[in-house]
Parts: sequence; C-alpha cells; structure tokens
Amino acid sequence: MKNNKSNISSKSSMGKYRRRGFTACCILILCLCCFTSTAFATSGLIDDDQLRLENLKVGDITEHGIVTAIDENGYFFKIDESEAVVTPMSTFNGSLTGLFDSETTLNDSAFYFGGQAVSRRTVMKMTHNGVRSYCRTGLRFVMNLQKNIQEAMIMAALNKKSVDDINVKGQRVLVRCDFNVPLIDGKITDENRIVAALPTIKKLIADGGKVILCSHLGKPKGEPKPELSLAPVAVRLAELLGQDVKFAADPEVVGENAKAAVEAMKDGDVVLLENTRYRAEETKNGEAFSKELASLCDVFVNDAFGTAHRAHCSNVGVTEYVDTAVVGYLMQKEIDFLGNAVENPERPFVAILGGAKVSSKISVINNLLDKVDTLIIGGGMSYTFTKAQGGSVGASLLEEDYLQYALDMIKKAEEKGVKLLLPVDTIVADEFSNDANTKVVSRDAIPDGWMGLDIGPETAKIFAEAVKSAKTVVWNGPMGCFEMPKFAEGTKVVAEALANTEAVTIIGGGDSAAAVNQLGFGDKMTHISTGGGASLEFLEGKELPGVAAANDK
Repeated sequence: MKNNKSNISSKSSMGKYRRRGFTACCILILCLCCFTSTAFATSGLIDDDQLRLENLKVGDITEHGIVTAIDENGYFFKIDESEAVVTPMSTFNGSLTGLFDSETTLNDSAFYFGGQAVSRRTVMKMTHNGVRSYCRTGLRFVMNLQKNIQEAMIMAALNKKSVDDINVKGQRVLVRCDFNVPLIDGKITDENRIVAALPTIKKLIADGGKVILCSHLGKPKGEPKPELSLAPVAVRLAELLGQDVKFAADPEVVGENAKAAVEAMKDGDVVLLENTRYRAEETKNGEAFSKELASLCDVFVNDAFGTAHRAHCSNVGVTEYVDTAVVGYLMQKEIDFLGNAVENPERPFVAILGGAKVSSKISVINNLLDKVDTLIIGGGMSYTFTKAQGGSVGASLLEEDYLQYALDMIKKAEEKGVKLLLPVDTIVADEFSNDANTKVVSRDAIPDGWMGLDIGPETAKIFAEAVKSAKTVVWNGPMGCFEMPKFAEGTKVVAEALANTEAVTIIGGGDSAAAVNQLGFGDKMTHISTGGGASLEFLEGKELPGVAAANDK
C-alpha cells in the first residue's frame, strides 16, 4: 500500500485534540466575529464550485464549512467544527509561527504558507495557546490572504514524479492510457491517442518493465459490449510497437486471462487489459475493482490526461494500493504546457474562449481574467454577452440566467485592465443548416428569427490581429459552428493566425483540437491537449484527481 505515515499520524493526533479542539474552535469563532463585527447567518448550503465571492458573506455555510472571515479581496477561510480544524481556502503569505500546530494529513493539492507549499488539507490543530495568539493577532491572518488557491494547486501539479524518476526493471507496471479511439465496424478511424501513448510505453519496455496497459473505450456503462472491446487497439498497438501485445479478453477486466497473462510476462512484454468501463465500479472509484487492478502491478503510471479530471478506479483508486504512482510523458507534457501557460506565461498572454455556452466556462472566464492580458470571447457564448449589453440576438443561443454574470465579467475585465474582445459583427442564418440563407449583421442587431452561427469578417480580423503580438495563446472553443463549412470561416481565420504567430500556442482539446486538425493547422500548434474536459478544468484552476494521485517529487 501507498505510504501514508503522515496521514496515519495526523489522524491519530486528531482524536487527541478533538475535545479541546472543539472548544478552541468555538473560541476562535467568537474572536473572529468580534473582529469582523458581522453576525453569523444560517443560510443554506452553498456548493463551493458555484461560489460567487462577491456574493459571499460571513456565516454562509459552504460545502467545506462556515465562512468566518472575508478579506478586502474576497478571499475567505473557514472553520470545520466537526473536525476541530481551521482550513484556509486561499493562499497565505504571512507567518504561522506561534499560532497553530501543523501536520499534513492528505497530499492532494497545495497552498502557500509563509512561502512554503503544503498540502491543501494541511490542517491547523488548535491549541489554547494558539487561540490566544490568534486573538492577539486578530484578522491579520485573514487580511494577508493574497493569492488564489488555484495557483498553488497548479504549481503542485507541476511537481509530480514521472517515469524518468523510477526504475521499473523486472517490475510489473500498470499504465493507464487513453485509448478511447473512434471505431467504425471494428476499425480505428483516428489513432492519434494510441500514437500519443507510445513514448511512455516504449520507455517502460526499454527499461525492462513488464508493461500492463489499461484504458476505457466509449461508455459501455458497466456491461461487456463487444463493439466497445479494446481488441482492435491491441492489434494496432502491436503493429506500432513492432512486438506482440497480449490481449486479456476478460469481461470482468481482471479475470483469469489477465492474471495468467501477467503471470507469464517477461521483462519488456506488453499486455492490454479489456475496457475498464466494462466494470460498473470503474466510474464510481469502487474499492474492490481498485484493489484488483493494483494486485496486477508493482508500479502505476498514469498517462491518460483525458480522464485526469475524473476520480475512477483505473486512475485514482488504484493508487491507494501501490507504493509508486507516477505520470507518463504525455501527462507530464500536458501538465507542463497548461500549467506554465496559465501560471508563468510569456507575455502578452492571450486567451481565446469559444464554444456554445457561458455556463460551461464560468470559472474559466473568471480565472483567466486574473491572469491574461487579453481575453477573446467568440462562439455561441458571445451572444449572452451581447444580450447582457442590451443588444438584439434574435434566435441565437442565449443563456438568460447568465446575463448578470456576463456584465460582472465585463466589469472585472475593466477593473483588472484586461482587454476584453467581443464580436462586433456576426454571420447569421435563418435556420440551423449549411444550406441556410445567411448575411452579415452587427453583433447587436440580429433580426428576429435569425441566429448567429459564426463571427463576422470584421471580428475575425480583430481577433487575428490581437493574436499577432502575443507570446502565449491558449484557445478553448471554436468561433462558430465549424462543423458546417458555411460557418467555419471565423474559426479558420483564428486558427490560421495562431499557425502564423511566433507565440506558444496551446489548444485546449475538445472541439478546438478537432477544429485545428480538420482545418489543417494541427501541426502548426505548439501543443494540442488530449483532454477537452480535463484541460478546461485545469484552466479553471481545479484540482485534477488523476494528477493529484501521483507521487510528489
């Protein structure tokens, strides 16, 4: 099992402090109330993923506890009475000396305390002396909250062990790959994900590991569906590697075939397990299946960034039962490019967001406005911004619930000094079809019954010009319905601008990746992410469970 000595130690200590800690927490709450002069409210539970800091108030009950103080920048921290701990919800640059006893419990992301990166779930066990010290310092602790938690989480992700940090000679190595490739009549129609996994696999073979590969394919929903078998992947993988790949055809994934194949392995051999989602427990991160996977290996390597934002058995659960869990080359590349782009970009830093809905990119917009020099918004989501500013959007895609949010983001951009570029014209159609009648209109004057399906030519020029001077560009989401040729021009112009720039260009997977590849610009981009959902959550600043589960350096 993974070494969790600090975890065990801290859990034991928790019990010791529970009674006096509860008292301490009560004292601390009273102290904070005195300093804030704000009464605790008893509002309903707030989902932390949907928190709007500007609407947050002392006394709100969040998913992780009660909000006990808010600084001038909107950062907050809370007290968890049930565990008698104080957990800061943002980064802290001050000193903790003499305030609290600190122990690391779970190693799942990080904050900065006094310039030192520590676990997100590092808890501050309260002592009576600590409370008295806190009372003397008052709200200095809170008022020194300086930076967003997201920065620390991303920086922690950049500090993971990789396949270059381990010796796998003679070891059984379970590698989580992303072999979720499109199949038509059992034939692979796009093998890019298989090719992307080859560097890690070849490295482990060359180092003398016994390489056991696993992946999901499609959504069999816990049933062994033959059309979603990984058997075709095994065939193509063998061709690409130039050696035999043993396919373990077990409907239960870890069955007799798999166990026998692993038992017979020699150094450098390769075995591919059946679709992990044949097991219903996979997506639920079930303990039994996690243990079964772990029983096959000595070392675990996660090279599937596309599923890193999900906590499943094959990328997170298995790490609880192995000592060594690292990332592969593909995962490391994703972390490095996305992490460095967001946290340490060469400037000017331009982000381009498109796609259908504002609601899918709420946190991305908010997070990037704290980091970029220019933010470009196109695609279907732009019409919500247009409507919020009083424009007419006809039958265009519109999210009425996010009109105020759009105005808030426009205001935030102004306050941050970020150049926010929105469409000035749009291509509209009288129906959602490539055969529709079209015309170009001002973005705020779309006629009734017509819908915007692409940015207009003037907008495309403005967006392309903004990219020219950039040193770092991150793009997530097309500018229009690029799947229909009539409405692909805006996306094409932006893609071409990125292809011709000297900037580091990072495409955030999903539709953006599909667009640049279909339009013939894929090989001109610095990096195209293999994970649409994962890259989006990374840009939001969220912790990716599949990354967090790997061993720290």
